Amino acid sequence: MTRVGHVIHNAFAVGRPVVGRAAYYKGKLAEPLWEHGVTSFDIDRLSDDELATLLRRLRDDDEYHQQISEAATARFHSVVDWDSEAQAVRELIEGAVG
Repeated sequence: MTRVGHVIHNAFAVGRPVVGRAAYYKGKLAEPLWEHGVTSFDIDRLSDDELATLLRRLRDDDEYHQQISEAATARFHSVVDWDSEAQAVRELIEGAVG
């Protein structure tokens, strides 16, 4: 069983391109954040050589890294609705107290 936590959301929120397995997030809250080659990179879609090239490019090409980082942050902010999350927490707390 694969357990998936909140770390991926943290990465997107601060604009860190995610390199991982998109399949781990299929059907989970983080699935809408993934877009291979735009906001993240699915290693299952890359050969070993392609992955090595990608990692070098992310390390060495500041413009490319910035582009992917901005896309990741933008996607996070378009997917996560802070107001509805806050309301859900309020309702949870009120239900537990009242």
